Amino acid sequence: MISRIVWLEEAELGFARIWQAVDPATREILTRQVYSLRDALREDPENVGESRDGNRRIASFRPLGVSFEVDWDRSTVWIQSVHYAAGTAEGEP
Repeated sequence: MISRIVWLEEAELGFARIWQAVDPATREILTRQVYSLRDALREDPENVGESRDGNRRIASFRPLGVSFEVDWDRSTVWIQSVHYAAGTAEGEP
């Protein structure tokens, strides 16, 4: 189990840009998905998304895509970047 999830500056800024660009209904979707992401990463990060080099992984929590790294020695997940795929959330056109 992971005890910390740290958003690197690039990920925080990326999410802030997404948040500012979307409407209130999409913000509600984003909020739910970030909580889902958090819960999944705390529980079992090695089974979230797809593996990449080393401890890096990518995952989709539509409409968000996230890249992250699992650091078992520090019991930490480092969220490295976030991107938005418009039209991919449930209920979106």
